[in-house]
Amino acid sequence: MNKFWLAVWMTAGSLFLLPCSNSSAEEGKETLQPRKIIVKSIEIRGNKKIETTTILGKLDLREGDLYSSDTVRNGIKKVFQQGYFEDVRFETEGFEGGVKIVVIVKEKATLRDVFYQGNEKITSDKLKEKVFIKKGIFIDLAQAKSYQEKLVQYYQGEGYYSAEIIPVLERADQIQVNLIFLINEGPKTFIKAISFSGNHDISDKELKKKMELKDYFWLTSWMTDRGIYKADEAQNDAERIKENYLNNGYVTAQVSPPEVTLSPDRKWFFVKYAIHEGPQFKLKEVSIKNNTLFTASEIKEKLKTQEGQIFRKDVLRQDISALTDLY
Repeated sequence: MNKFWLAVWMTAGSLFLLPCSNSSAEEGKETLQPRKIIVKSIEIRGNKKIETTTILGKLDLREGDLYSSDTVRNGIKKVFQQGYFEDVRFETEGFEGGVKIVVIVKEKATLRDVFYQGNEKITSDKLKEKVFIKKGIFIDLAQAKSYQEKLVQYYQGEGYYSAEIIPVLERADQIQVNLIFLINEGPKTFIKAISFSGNHDISDKELKKKMELKDYFWLTSWMTDRGIYKADEAQNDAERIKENYLNNGYVTAQVSPPEVTLSPDRKWFFVKYAIHEGPQFKLKEVSIKNNTLFTASEIKEKLKTQEGQIFRKDVLRQDISALTDLY
């Protein structure tokens, strides 16, 4: 009896594994097709200041659309990228023969006020003027650090390269925070020495006369900007040095960007410029072309640029300006 039923079960199993007929295969395909899920409802939870319509506009999904987890995730990403929220997530639940999508957001706190602590050399009013921070904006620690970086840049521009600034977000109430900057200004950092390499025909003293940056001088630097390092002026001074060479006939002169070194105690800067002077050029010939109102001789009489003289870019520029006025 037992053997009989075992044989039947094995036979049934073997029959089940045989290939199906065409009609059976078609029926199988229909049953294996994924079921289409329709988005029946979309709900936004957790928003207090940001309008629901603003969030829905970023989802790229509407009621009646086919549900796609990829589409929802991309929409959630776009909502988060607006910068209003600390967290954005979603849940799904069955709803009226389809699915309901629930988007849950956690808004960032808004900024109530800004305070500065520890600043003595630069007033809070000046800091607020130089780094404007609008009250009422959504803010988190990452945004606070971006303002911190701007404050550090401003302090460095004023010569305080050892300044330390720490941003702190302090809860004011359930939806607002105060931004507090804890500041340790430290002493000013001055330029100990400006030096050059590669200059043979023009002295260090002559080059420094054309520069905005100056070495520290104990008698005046404590009450003026003399000796304060400014990165933009250091770059501009490289161009001023090159311009000086061009005005003295060194047409192929090159000046490298400044090599700037800060002492370990962050009290002194050392600034160095590498120079390739090249040869000094003189004017072999000055020719006048396409002149109709005046002769070449008449025009040359008006020029300071003369044959046999050292080429000077600044003088040539003056001559061009004078000829423009003449015509």
